Amino acid sequence: MTALQEINGTSRTITAETAWRYDTRQTPTCSPLPDNTLGLSRWTLPAACAERVVNRSEAPHHTIAISLKSTELTFCHGGRVICDGRVTPGVTQITRPGQEVSAIFRAPCDVLHLYAPQALLRECYAHITGRPSVGDVMLGNADIVPDVAVARLAQVLVWAHAEGSTVSDLFTDSIGLAIVTRLLSHETHTARSQQRTATILPRWRLKRAMEFIDAHLSEPIRLHDIAQSVGLTRMHFAAQFRAVTGTSPHDFLVQRRIETAQVLLATTTQGVLDIALATGFRSQTHFTTVFKQRIGETPSRYRAQVGAAACSIHRFD
Repeated sequence: MTALQEINGTSRTITAETAWRYDTRQTPTCSPLPDNTLGLSRWTLPAACAERVVNRSEAPHHTIAISLKSTELTFCHGGRVICDGRVTPGVTQITRPGQEVSAIFRAPCDVLHLYAPQALLRECYAHITGRPSVGDVMLGNADIVPDVAVARLAQVLVWAHAEGSTVSDLFTDSIGLAIVTRLLSHETHTARSQQRTATILPRWRLKRAMEFIDAHLSEPIRLHDIAQSVGLTRMHFAAQFRAVTGTSPHDFLVQRRIETAQVLLATTTQGVLDIALATGFRSQTHFTTVFKQRIGETPSRYRAQVGAAACSIHRFD
């Protein structure tokens, strides 16, 4: 097994499990996260293992398991055999708090585990149904089921974290919320609510959100932070923001960072690394990659082109 580690020291990452289905946030040395934060970890076995793994966690969260590759196993949930054979990438299984589960992996495996606390489920439930929950929100289906959309979202999340410093808390929150919302919508049978047209974000709230983003551009910004600044839940803010701007909060944030970087490259002599950090990128490499994707040139070449254009203008004055 891979040793437990945090990638690049970021506050939110996918940790490698040293124990099956163990949410590392239970470790005293880990920094506490908000009660509505999704936990992420990954169980990987390079070879078959005859030893049965068991989880008797009394943690108050739901555990969502998403298979990232094909494997063969025997999986038991609450004393009942759920699966005894081969599973394919993308199958999903949900375990409620307090349920004992066990497994024997007869082939290599790679599984992403999401730990959804009750506060997060209530937030998603309110967004899907349009009303607050009465009591705890429970995901009840313990069977192993395929879900193409969840599989793709999980792969995007894993790919992004494999990039190390290129992933942001805002991106992690957005993808994690999308996974939980989809699974919860199946349980609550609210397809009509899920398809309803989002309310347009009022102009004053949009202005406040943009001002908050600009004021904290150099800092890690979570979806929760922006939504809280305008007095909305994450789910309602994300839907309303997209309805009025045509883009996600994450994509808008990246674009504002690039636009600010362009101004700094054109009007200051700051180094590329300093500009990268000032606009919220975690490394010069990440900044260069995203800048070239958006602008078509590296930051250094863009600065040179802007400088050459300015010189040409002065010659003809």
